[in-house]
Amino acid sequence: MASSLPPRGALRDRRDANDAALSRACQVRASVPFPAMQRWYPNAEQRGIVMIFRYRTASMPLRAIAYLSSAREGLIMADLDALLATATAFNRVAGVTGVLMFDGTRFLQYIEGPSDGVASVFARISNARSHTGLQVLAQGEVAIRRFPRWAMASQRIDEATAARIIQADWQHRVPESVGMAMLVSAWTGRHGEVEPAAVCLGS
Repeated sequence: MASSLPPRGALRDRRDANDAALSRACQVRASVPFPAMQRWYPNAEQRGIVMIFRYRTASMPLRAIAYLSSAREGLIMADLDALLATATAFNRVAGVTGVLMFDGTRFLQYIEGPSDGVASVFARISNARSHTGLQVLAQGEVAIRRFPRWAMASQRIDEATAARIIQADWQHRVPESVGMAMLVSAWTGRHGEVEPAAVCLGS
C-alpha cells in the first residue's frame, strides 16, 4: 500500500521554508504596522511569527517630532490633498501616526512612532518641495501615542489658533511642553475625546 506521507525531501523543504519565513519576520523592522505583516505572512499565526512581531513592536521606544514650516507659494488645496494621501500611505507602512494642521500659509505637524519609522518619515518631510523653512519645535521620546488611530489626520485652522500653538512654550521636549498640550487640545472634544479628523484638507 502506497504511503500517503509526502517524501522526506518535501518535508525538509517545507521546514526550511518555514524557518526562512520566521527568520525574515524577526528581521522585519518593527516600524511596519501589523496589518502589513499579516499581508506578507498570511499563515503567520500558525508559525508563531505574529507573536514575535508583536513583541518586537511593543518593545520599541516611541519617538515624536513637532515642526513648523511654510507652504510654498502657489500651493493649492488639490496639491495638499494629494500630499496628504501619499503621506498617509507612507506613514502607515512606517508605523507612524500623527496630525497635520494648516492655517493657509503654515504647516504645523506632529508625528509619532518607532524611532526608525519617525526618522524615515521626517527625512521624507525634510526633502518635500511643498514647504520651506522647516523648524523643529520639539522632539524626543514619548511614553504613549497621542493619535494612535490616524496615520495622518488633518484639519484647517485659523491663523490665530496656529499662532497661539506655535508661540507657546515648547521647551524643545514633546511630552511636557505647553505647546504640545495646546496642539492636543485642538483635536480634543468637550469630554476629552479625540475628535474625528477631516478626510482631507480640502474637504
